[in-house]
Amino acid sequence: MLENRKTKPVLAVVLFALFFQNALATSTSSISAAAVGTVPSYADLLNASIDRHRTNEKLDEPDEALQLISANSGQTDPYEITAHLKRDFPSIDPGAKIRVLPIMRENLILKGTDYTRLVTSLTPLLKFYGLERKVIPLLYKSEQPVAALCYPNGIVFSTRQLDLLNNDELESLAAHEIAHLVGYDLFKTAIDQKNKAAIRLIELFCDAAAASTLQAMGKNPRALLNALYKTQQILELEYGEQDRKGQDHPTLSQRDQLNKELVRRFGLLARR
Repeated sequence: MLENRKTKPVLAVVLFALFFQNALATSTSSISAAAVGTVPSYADLLNASIDRHRTNEKLDEPDEALQLISANSGQTDPYEITAHLKRDFPSIDPGAKIRVLPIMRENLILKGTDYTRLVTSLTPLLKFYGLERKVIPLLYKSEQPVAALCYPNGIVFSTRQLDLLNNDELESLAAHEIAHLVGYDLFKTAIDQKNKAAIRLIELFCDAAAASTLQAMGKNPRALLNALYKTQQILELEYGEQDRKGQDHPTLSQRDQLNKELVRRFGLLARR
């Protein structure tokens, strides 16, 4: 499926990951579980936002994603956000089978230097969220830059994506994909209904979640944008996929806008 899309390759933060299936170690958060439990789930907040803005073509999507990740409270403490995400993750059976597309299964690489590098890059993130041995890194051979969540227990990268990015950038894409554990059904419904506005909003929410995760882990939240810019360059040069408004992914400009605002707010929090 992915390899046959000659003129429409899968974006690194891959929308079509949700068709792969049929269907925190403890967070360093300073926010108590009780405090996090007083706010609605991110899935509920996303659902309400999608319904509320279904006909609003002028919606500022990056700003809406910022409101969502802060649970409409105006707060962007990365430890609070990551505790909220962890609370909303589904229960994952460590022994469950991982479902991937046949083309991926036939080209899986589960040993060697490249696979070791992928596992090493993603292990700190998985430990942070208590997902080690629950969400398994997978690598497959492909010339397309791909990173995708195989809901709920696999995260797959192509060899091209691995070659393109440094370890921090790989981890940043993984943080985005892990955020898709929240609101999976909403995302699948948006894809089935071809609701591009909803898809873009969920993608931006996952961007915000990834930036918050990186900040909470003491990493650079700008690594995600570096990864996205590198990937988009390949998509444009080799596949002719342009970065335009109105598609099923937000533009790099929108993603950059959101990321820069989060970084600014993280900086303000750190100086208090």
